[in-house]
Amino acid sequence: MGSTGYAKPKTPGYPERVIQWTVGEGETCGDIAVALYGAARHAHLIERYSGVQCRGSLVLKAGMTLVVPAEVTSLATAQVQSIKPEVRAKPPGGGWETAAPGMPLHQRYSVNTREEARADIRFIDRTRIFLSERTLVVIYGTARQSQVARSKELTVELESGELQAGLAAIAGKQVEIGVAGGGQVSAASRDAVVRKNTEKRRTTVSVFDGQANVHSGGARVTVPKNHGSAFVDQKAPSEPAPLPPPPSYRDATSPIVVLASAGQGGLIRGAWSKVPRASAYRVELSADPEFHEILVREEVGAEILDFRAENMPVGRYYLRVRAIDVDDFLGIASVTRAVSVVAVKGGGSGSQGVSLQGEISVHRYQSVELEVPKGLQISLDDGPFLAAPKAIDFGIVTPQVLRFRGVGEEQELSVKVKYAAPEVEMGVTRLPDGGFTVSARFTGIEAEAVSSRVKPRARVLSAARDGRELGVELPSAAFNPGEGDVFVAQLPAMDADHLALVLVDDRGRRLGEATWDAPGMAPLAAFVLPEPKLGVSLPLRPLHPALGTRLMSPARRAHAAVSGGMTNGGVGQLWGEVSGSTGRSESWPQLGFDALLPSNALRDGDAERVDNAAWLGASLELFAPFEGEGSFGLGARVGVPTDDQSHESVELALSLGREAGKLYWLTNLGVRMPLAEAYPHGDMKAFWLFGAGYELARLARLYAQLDVQLLVGDEAEVPSGLAPRGGLGAGIELGAELFVNLGARVAPTSDLDNPLLVQLGAGYRGF
Repeated sequence: MGSTGYAKPKTPGYPERVIQWTVGEGETCGDIAVALYGAARHAHLIERYSGVQCRGSLVLKAGMTLVVPAEVTSLATAQVQSIKPEVRAKPPGGGWETAAPGMPLHQRYSVNTREEARADIRFIDRTRIFLSERTLVVIYGTARQSQVARSKELTVELESGELQAGLAAIAGKQVEIGVAGGGQVSAASRDAVVRKNTEKRRTTVSVFDGQANVHSGGARVTVPKNHGSAFVDQKAPSEPAPLPPPPSYRDATSPIVVLASAGQGGLIRGAWSKVPRASAYRVELSADPEFHEILVREEVGAEILDFRAENMPVGRYYLRVRAIDVDDFLGIASVTRAVSVVAVKGGGSGSQGVSLQGEISVHRYQSVELEVPKGLQISLDDGPFLAAPKAIDFGIVTPQVLRFRGVGEEQELSVKVKYAAPEVEMGVTRLPDGGFTVSARFTGIEAEAVSSRVKPRARVLSAARDGRELGVELPSAAFNPGEGDVFVAQLPAMDADHLALVLVDDRGRRLGEATWDAPGMAPLAAFVLPEPKLGVSLPLRPLHPALGTRLMSPARRAHAAVSGGMTNGGVGQLWGEVSGSTGRSESWPQLGFDALLPSNALRDGDAERVDNAAWLGASLELFAPFEGEGSFGLGARVGVPTDDQSHESVELALSLGREAGKLYWLTNLGVRMPLAEAYPHGDMKAFWLFGAGYELARLARLYAQLDVQLLVGDEAEVPSGLAPRGGLGAGIELGAELFVNLGARVAPTSDLDNPLLVQLGAGYRGF
């Protein structure tokens, strides 16, 4: 019966199985070889991983721990670890062949990197070297391993080109580099670069970590970190001199995250400042922070200070730049810039594409897929940094900013999110039975998302016949999928020759508008309340001189009106008012104005006084919050005396309002200050006003109003020197261009106020 053989497992990190040996008192390599392998001739194996000298009967240091092969083996001196894109190798006396990763390299093998090629070679003692393009080396390893006597044990001999000496994490290791034609470099360094220019017969050594000893022409110099030395043929090396300084990045360098549309790849850009005495610059782009897996290595002239890598796939990349000076010394690397390419794609429940112009432009019905490299985290607004999701559904979350950073890193990048509504084309046709079909075609959003997320409705804003609006309940209807990419809604029959419609989503946001006119009829200008509808046209106005503040809006509805009020104390007053605004513009903010002129008080005897001052006001809209459905601004009014019993004063207020479908609200926070020295109602008044309205029907609106006011002054003028006052009111407004308003206000106090006020007004807003 036959037997089965099993391969003995390798020790992790080694090409074979190894063991540890603790050196005893007076032991030599030969003693250990006899104990482990049965013969002193295998003493060279003790040197393979431990970096000890095994010459003759040299006694090793007692207590030292050695890493040695578990059994007698014969291994190649080195191995090709990685190549890019093509590297050649040949044995002594043999021909060149294409090298492949894992290819063993025995003593006196030659390795040659051609144009744009690089190679990573790892030796049996775990040291390593990196060959740049157009470099030729001869592999030696160590003379001890092959029992060949040499005056100096070489790891590799550089014929031409450039190599970088790197070390494994084992203390005491160094790379011995011979230079063809003379010279030797002993690099106790993780990053030392040797460059040989065969035309000038000149070799330069640049040390970026640790140190290196340079031997040539019978002389030796020690080169410390960030210094360099050079020699020609077998002449003595130059004294160490500082290497060229690192370049500094300019603003055009890519940020830590580059956004790319899915399938197109990202653009990584480097831009740097000039370095004195630089003759060229070397730009390196790597897939790892140690720059072992270099993707791009390019040398450019001193006049070029910019680098572009286009169509880079999703991944995390590392960029650095070095200067090469006129003496051919490779300089210190710039700070490594980590750049991540993130692919962004509109998902299946939203848009067919995403706009990336320094920001992410989406709409609120969209799901965006993200392809993010490993090691990159994302935060929504000020939330915690977490592993990046595969998709962000902007129908569920609505962040204003996406923040990116690497795991464990402090530097972050913020990307703004810009929201836009889908574009809609609408059409209206009349059916033979008098009903209407409304069609809508959406651009930039998938049909499935229209049905499941937008949920559009057609709402009739106005219906007219012979120029007069119909006094009917105005209908609305949901859209349903039609033929192709068209959605349709059916409206009931209406005896109208003009319709004005709006398309809204399930939250009442406007997405499109359309009008319909009967054939042969000129289009009629449908009346639509200017947006936003902030407050009623005739807010309640307390008649008392100290409390007569009324609501003001930065987004006004133009109107002219006459109103009157009457208190329970038999005091009344009439007044006329007018207001208007410039409307919103792309280049100018919205400006508003208002004016009020009162009559003398209508009262008997010693009844309480009323506000006889005329008021002039102006406002400035600072911005439109709530996605353009609101208004925030500043307002000011000046009271102008009209008789000897009224006084000059000024009001300043902040104003904020919003329309949310049929509901709208407006609030003011401000202060009134008298300009006259002997003002009979205190030194100052602070106030907060809040009004809200609801559209019952096209021609009917309910409203409510709360005013809270605090008077401050001398006790002779203001009770207790500090008098809080206020009231609550409600009313109804009827009509369109022509309208009437009826309201009432109640207050809990009678001093400095009117316990009951009834107000009636009428006006016109059709201009």
